[in-house]
Amino acid sequence: PGGFRVKLSGLPEGCDWRELKDTFRRSGEVSYADARGTEGVVEFSSEEDRRRCIDDFDNTTLRGSRLACVATGGSTSEFFERTSAAHGCLQRP
Repeated sequence: PGGFRVKLSGLPEGCDWRELKDTFRRSGEVSYADARGTEGVVEFSSEEDRRRCIDDFDNTTLRGSRLACVATGGSTSEFFERTSAAHGCLQRP
């Protein structure tokens, strides 16, 4: 995937890519979504949609969990590797 990414934190337990895609499409065309634990990423096809996502969802709640949404670059795999390392999780070889 390549596009305009938003890093998500504070996701509720059990949240998956389908729920993210369904929820965040309100802000624009979601070209990619992934969730791992309480962290996730959604990717939009335009910068305008990414900005709208942050405006629409930052500091709101999803199923009772407070979300934080931040624009980010880099690849999705790099994002999850950094997140796992920060939380002491094992990284893939």
